Amino acid sequence: HGHFLTAYGKEFAETFSVGVDLNIERIRRGDKKRQALGLGNLAFIRASIENFLEALPQEIRYDSVFMLFPDPWPR
Repeated sequence: HGHFLTAYGKEFAETFSVGVDLNIERIRRGDKKRQALGLGNLAFIRASIENFLEALPQEIRYDSVFMLFPDPWPR
């Protein structure tokens, strides 16, 4: 729900970060946290990672990639 990325964006304000997820509720929650913290260096996008990467121009490069997976066993 954006916990990791908003904390990362706050710590590394000079870095632009993108969170990609298919679940619209996780995108909404992450974006709500981003707005509350005033983090202009973050974006949350609803897409499959495959579609997101295919849509990027070839000259776009990443310094770091973090792949996080939601808990498959909700409590």
